[in-house]
Amino acid sequence: MTYTRLTVIGSSRRADLVVPDDEPFALLLPDVLDLLEESTEYEGASVRLIRRTGEQIELAATPAEARLPNGEVLRVVRAEDAPPPPEVADVTDVVAESLQRRVDRWGETARRWTAAAAIAIVTGVLGLALGRALDDAAPLMLAPLVLVGGWLLALAAAVVVGLLRHPWARMWTTAVAVGLSAPLAELVQRATGGTVPVLLAVAALVWIGIAVGLGLAARSAPPAWGGLIGAGAAVAWIVLLLTPLPAASVPALIGLAAIVGIGLLPTFALGASGLSALDDAAIGGTLPSRRAVAASLEDAYAALAWAGVALAVTAGAAGAALAASGDLYALLLAIAISLVLALRTRQFPLIVHIVPLWAAALAVLLAVAASPLVPPLAGAGLLAAIAVGAVLLAGIRPPAHVRVRLRRWGNALELLAVVATVPLLLGTLRVYPDLLRVFS
Repeated sequence: MTYTRLTVIGSSRRADLVVPDDEPFALLLPDVLDLLEESTEYEGASVRLIRRTGEQIELAATPAEARLPNGEVLRVVRAEDAPPPPEVADVTDVVAESLQRRVDRWGETARRWTAAAAIAIVTGVLGLALGRALDDAAPLMLAPLVLVGGWLLALAAAVVVGLLRHPWARMWTTAVAVGLSAPLAELVQRATGGTVPVLLAVAALVWIGIAVGLGLAARSAPPAWGGLIGAGAAVAWIVLLLTPLPAASVPALIGLAAIVGIGLLPTFALGASGLSALDDAAIGGTLPSRRAVAASLEDAYAALAWAGVALAVTAGAAGAALAASGDLYALLLAIAISLVLALRTRQFPLIVHIVPLWAAALAVLLAVAASPLVPPLAGAGLLAAIAVGAVLLAGIRPPAHVRVRLRRWGNALELLAVVATVPLLLGTLRVYPDLLRVFS
């Protein structure tokens, strides 16, 4: 009898084996899984042995029939995780399997989100029509009572059905609450004499709906955190608008708070997801399970995404408002905010974290180009510079030593932009004329 020496790799362990050449892999596999301590991991699952070339070993074959050389490395994987064979015997099967694997395939989730969006839009239109009809034909306070009552009822229903674990009922009741944000925002604008913009009130109400319907009702912390942060920023903006502060001071304060929050996001996400606590426990000697760490990591990424979108939208809106205010200090502060937003993208790992920051930075720069303080020719030059910068960022991959130097320059530029926000904020708040009057 002859033997073959193999190295078998599992998900967490590897083993060097000597197996008989005339025994099928199907008979060897249970002992191999026991040796790798993965018997329970693959219990009831179809298993494949994969060579370094990606070729699958037939389990009915023996090492001699498979012509495996001594020292061959085999990897144990689930059947669904195995690489496809290099040759295609049936194109129809490949098409069907490819369709099943696509994440953008139309299915239950897409159907429900599309229906929820339609419900929100229709509810918003009906709410606007109902509010105006009640204003014309009913007592003064009837429209606010009906709309606010409907909004609160929809949120309460979302929480109840969410706790009862009816996801579709939770989604459509949340969609009703989100749709009623538009007529409620119109009421807020009228109640404040036009001081509060409709879009700002809509943003506050939509974020509240997200926090309650997608967060609290679904028992999911990341949407709840994102909704609370977005709603808190919008409500703070509304409250500041009702104070006697100069018009440009409100977006200046909100924008500065948003970029500070973006800098603290990684620490916040690690703490909110419990990943920091697991790390502390591991350092203290209490080793957490891999499943707990993986779940906390997913929560951290999700919290980073939701909170990042909320803060990026806030910072982008504040920067655009500053650029459109017609104040020089506000315009310079908007430029500083756009630089910080663009440079902060280097701190984040995923597309869903980075794209909102780039979108917010681009929105601010477009508002700067359209500012009444910027000459048309300079605005066109800024737009051209943005286009050239996008081409260079996407099309050029400098060597490693150049990237290190650029990263250092980026750190210095970000530090200067952050430091510059403080004197620019004071200028937007009109502190300097007061100081001159005091010391003159």
